[in-house]
Order: sequence, then structure tokens, then C-alpha cells
Amino acid sequence: MQGGASGGRLAARYTAKAFSTEAQRIGFPWTIVRASSDLLNDPHFKARKFFVQVPHPELGKRFTYPGAPYAMRGTPWRIRRRAPLLGEDNIAVYHRELGISLKRIKALAAAGVI
Repeated sequence: MQGGASGGRLAARYTAKAFSTEAQRIGFPWTIVRASSDLLNDPHFKARKFFVQVPHPELGKRFTYPGAPYAMRGTPWRIRRRAPLLGEDNIAVYHRELGISLKRIKALAAAGVI
């Protein structure tokens, strides 16, 4: 098989799960790449309560975040904070981490660079 159209015709004869399982059985390291909506509705993830709702007070909304990759009784996982707003961590990154002066950061911001 040369791939391309013939590979597409072969794949079209199977469900994604069957194709992935068979490909792995014969030694191809393939798997299904699923859409985020499929992941959110996955029965396994729902049973594990994998996705968590995180409030974002500044935006007045709650967002769905992926949760812990594994569950441990002795050290329960929790999300520490929401994702930062665009530019929210600029000072921490540019000044404290990279050592760029506050004056230079202000100039870059005024120029629309950051």
C-alpha cells in the first residue's frame, strides 16, 4: 500500500477505534486524535470527574480545565489557579525571570511589542 488515497479508502472501511486497534496490533504506533468535544463527553473522563470547573472572577465565567492525570488518596490534587489573562504575567516573566528593566518593559508595551 502506498498510502494517500488508498490509505484513506482503507481507513474509511473501519471505525476510528477499530482502525487504531488493528494498526497497533500489527505494530503501527497509531491512535485516535479526538476533538475536545469528544474528550469532554468521554464516559471514562466523566466517571473519573477528570475535567474541573474553574472560576475566572475577572471575566465573570467558569471554564472547564483538564484535571489531574492520576488520582491518589494520600495527596489529593487540586488546581491552584486559573489561567492568566493575556499579559498578566509580563512583569514576572520579563523582569523577574529574564532581567529586563521595568523601563524597557514599559517601552516595549508602549510600542505594542508586548
